[in-house]
Amino acid sequence: MTRLSRRRVGAVTALGAALGLAAALGGCGTVVREVRKDATGMVSPPPSDMARARDAWSYFDPGDGVRPSVAGGTFTSPATLGDQLAATIAAFRMGVIDQHAFDSRIARILRFLDTAPLSGGVLPGRYYDVASGRLTNPPTLDADPGWSAAQIGRLLVWLRILAEEQPRLASLIAQIVGRWNLCRALSPEGRPLSAFAAGGRLYESPEGGGYGDYALQGFAAWGVRIAPETPWNDEFSLTIEGLVFPLPYRAKAEPLMTAPFALLGMEFNWVGAGGAPLTVNRRWADLVLEAQRRRFVRAKILTARNDFLRGSDPYLVYDTVMSAGYPWSTTDGGVGVHADLALVSTRAAYGYWALRPGDSYAARLLKSADAARKPGGLNEGHYEAGGKDEPTQTAATNAFVLETLLYRQAGPLYPGAARAKRGPGLMDFNGAQGCEAHAPAAKHP
Repeated sequence: MTRLSRRRVGAVTALGAALGLAAALGGCGTVVREVRKDATGMVSPPPSDMARARDAWSYFDPGDGVRPSVAGGTFTSPATLGDQLAATIAAFRMGVIDQHAFDSRIARILRFLDTAPLSGGVLPGRYYDVASGRLTNPPTLDADPGWSAAQIGRLLVWLRILAEEQPRLASLIAQIVGRWNLCRALSPEGRPLSAFAAGGRLYESPEGGGYGDYALQGFAAWGVRIAPETPWNDEFSLTIEGLVFPLPYRAKAEPLMTAPFALLGMEFNWVGAGGAPLTVNRRWADLVLEAQRRRFVRAKILTARNDFLRGSDPYLVYDTVMSAGYPWSTTDGGVGVHADLALVSTRAAYGYWALRPGDSYAARLLKSADAARKPGGLNEGHYEAGGKDEPTQTAATNAFVLETLLYRQAGPLYPGAARAKRGPGLMDFNGAQGCEAHAPAAKHP
């Protein structure tokens, strides 16, 4: 197993009972080498954005521990923990919460991660019970749910940002990440994998879902060698709204949606965590955004496509610009097609607004998204057909809104995004020599 070079810190046990990091980490002055604090600073959003930030923060506001992935739910995930870190950092930097609230909430998240059992003993599991911290595989309690590289990657990005912005926590964060065998989450080529449980065993398979290239940046942020961008190849193509889209293959067989590209732009400014430019992803982003605007101009249908959660079956919907070669595809991730569930997504609206500031269509989408502001946070959006709300509220959407508002004031959110190339050894991940060969989990028959 590849592990981080790190020093043990005696303050870990104190953190377990702490209500605030200042008390929990008193006397902890050790930081992992190569971690440097940027002059991040606080920002002051205009009143309209501050109101939006407070509304989004209300999803996370209860200070009683880790928040669920879905309002009213009982489970969280690595991606949701990353969302909660992102939301807490953004809320603090925008002045929505004070230092004490920031410290106490970060302490709870790190305490949770420091003691969380691992799927297969190697990686954070897909789901955890928010009350007990145990692995869970809804609706089965105390079951190993397997793991997801896409979810872990989201968490890794924001653990890295936290370590950069709060060097007092760097050693503890390194210790948490050092428990995980990150190499198991990637294929030999450096692409995302997932593992799922069946018959009491875990089976590995390539992971899609649209967030793969974004998630890989989380692994690169901790020095793991990842696959380069899939080269641009439009030898075979499909025309959507007058735009030429290369037909999907390899990574881009994943659904094309707004949020994954918006995250790469907002957090990394189109430069990967290892310093390589994300030129291909930026081209895809331009196509995805422009196709949505052109559909509105042509059909007068407000269009903001992304995956989202619902309160009834199908509970997860992939609402896309293109999926598996089909334009404007809305599916349940399997064989089910649900064109009637196309949504004006709150996340997609904010993502468009982030990447195209000053654009008149972005302003129209933002106005639409303002209608999603409800008690307890923003909801997932409203349906294209009929305009009915999808009232489900999620950590992913509300964290995304807070990220967007911070990005509008502060610029790229990943501390290395504005720097020159720094090489792969961002946190001395044993020189980042790549992942050694490991015995793979069983393949599903």
